[in-house]
Amino acid sequence: MKERITMAEYGQSHASPDRPPCSYPFVTVSRLAGAGGRTLANAILERLNARTSDEWAQGWEVCDWQLCLKIVKDPELHASLESLLTEEYKKESKVFLKELLSGKCQQYALNKRVLGIVRALALRGKCIIVGRAGSFATRDLPSGVHIRLVAPEEMRVNVMMRVLGETEATARDEMYSQDDSRAHFVREFFCGDIDDPVGYHLVANTGLVSIHDAAFFVEHLLAAKASQCAAAPL
Repeated sequence: MKERITMAEYGQSHASPDRPPCSYPFVTVSRLAGAGGRTLANAILERLNARTSDEWAQGWEVCDWQLCLKIVKDPELHASLESLLTEEYKKESKVFLKELLSGKCQQYALNKRVLGIVRALALRGKCIIVGRAGSFATRDLPSGVHIRLVAPEEMRVNVMMRVLGETEATARDEMYSQDDSRAHFVREFFCGDIDDPVGYHLVANTGLVSIHDAAFFVEHLLAAKASQCAAAPL
């Protein structure tokens, strides 16, 4: 039977004893569908690039679909790019029994691989990880800043309509589907609640706070985290 992983167990099993516990900071961005996760990531990157005199702020990258491509290129996992981009997580009742009988649980192996790459990127630092349960996979790492984006439903529906080029009904269904899929993933792998605000440094409502202002707050959180990392003993 497929095991579940608690956050503490995942951190212990993927610990890197030869690496300092705090080097460069990193960011994880969790979001409701249509709340502006990738837009925020790009805004954070722009603000960091402008800090030319701060070494810790240089060389950052956004890790979202690029991360998916790394997984897709693994021939052993046979993952589709489309399913990764939507963070699809098929429920056990639909796929697990079939894969168990065939001797392979591809969905579970795939998601463990994704989480492992997320942690590797976070340990290196200087990355903005959008989605992939990043805040849960890296919560034991002291150099992380974890952000959650929310927004009013109608605002998110309008964003989804624009992005997908679909009708309101289709966009709303896709929005609900993505939200449910992400929440299910966190429950299954970490027995966690993606909506629990206690797990994030900052929860921003992009219906009330602009992406520009949210990026400003994140930049200052990262500056403080960078100072802590620089002061931490090796």
